[in-house]
Amino acid sequence: MKPETLSILQTPKTAEPVNFDAGASDQNSPSFLVSQPSGQRFCIREGIPDFISSEPVTGLNQKYQRLYNRLAPLYTTCPQNYMPP
Repeated sequence: MKPETLSILQTPKTAEPVNFDAGASDQNSPSFLVSQPSGQRFCIREGIPDFISSEPVTGLNQKYQRLYNRLAPLYTTCPQNYMPP
């Protein structure tokens, strides 16, 4: 990872700086970004840091996520069926 890129990355919730951790010397082992103060680790997949939380969605966010999941298929079918070519 480029040092310029690493210098602008932060943890999503606390905005703590992160450091690159290459992991083991094996090519197949994953690399991580690690927050120094909290020790939180973020996996790097195909060169892209994964900052998405695995915590379950709760409250109103859960309600609106369900609504979005129901409506999302319409966004792909409507343009195909109702828009002129």
